[in-house]
Amino acid sequence: MRALLLTWAASSLSLILSLFLIGVLVLREFTGGSVRPIGRRLRRILNLAILPLVVVLLTMIGTKLVNGQIEQATPTHAAPATQPTLPALPSQVAMITLDAIPTLAPTTVTPLNLARTTLPASPLVMTSIPTVLPLPTTSAPTEPDTLVVKDDFSSPTSGWLTRTTKSWEAAYHDGGYQLTLHGQPNIGISSALPAANYRVSVDLAVTPSRAGIVFLAAKPATFYRFMLQGNTYAVQLLHQDTNTSSTVIAWTPSPALYATPGASNRLRVETRGRVVQFFVNEQALATWEIPPGPFVNQFGFALAAPSNQGSATFDNLVVERLAE
Repeated sequence: MRALLLTWAASSLSLILSLFLIGVLVLREFTGGSVRPIGRRLRRILNLAILPLVVVLLTMIGTKLVNGQIEQATPTHAAPATQPTLPALPSQVAMITLDAIPTLAPTTVTPLNLARTTLPASPLVMTSIPTVLPLPTTSAPTEPDTLVVKDDFSSPTSGWLTRTTKSWEAAYHDGGYQLTLHGQPNIGISSALPAANYRVSVDLAVTPSRAGIVFLAAKPATFYRFMLQGNTYAVQLLHQDTNTSSTVIAWTPSPALYATPGASNRLRVETRGRVVQFFVNEQALATWEIPPGPFVNQFGFALAAPSNQGSATFDNLVVERLAE
């Protein structure tokens, strides 16, 4: 680079000196008072200017040579070397599988047992029934922790009360258990159930009155019953001493009910603690909470006929003790 600068400086200086000498010659020829012809004067100027021009030409040639040497001396930068190709990363990164977290066993919560006043050992029986219904003796549960009673009423020896009076009748009839009224408005047969949580299920066909399941009792001689009539259901409280009933859940229509007279509907009552649920044909209908007070869990049957005339047939009874 330094040699190139010096060469350019020398060339520029030679050119300036040549131009200066040519200018001096031109002034001398035309201002010196000479009478020589103009053509001769020009030839003289050209002759005198040859030397400066040769110097300039030589300087330019030298400059070109120096430039060539500089270009040859300048190293040529090689193309960058090809970068090494990294191996392709796998398309899927293996995940580290942690050891399975052990599943904690759920803590079993024992429900509070609500204190109840102990009623007499003998079960409560509704009006007009002179004897207490014993638990069936021929249907011992196959699973003592779950099943309490299972009866299809195919045998009259299964233990249910049979009697005929002037105003009511209880009997085994056509493979079922039938209650009939022909002179009084209510009849019911029930027995105490030794279970805090329980389920009572039965098939019911009624004409043309009201019938259902007895599921709870209290002193003095008060019975809770889940009743059906046509396409409606209700929960009632029957007071034995006055032979009257009051409403717990009012009569309510439901499409789950088969309303044809004599049609069979599957009733189910489930009690857990103080909460009672009511079902018909596997469809949930209502939930009710037992009020505070002394109660006895029951299972049995009820029939009501405002006209004192009616009948109901019960079949495929299942009573189960539910897990705590």
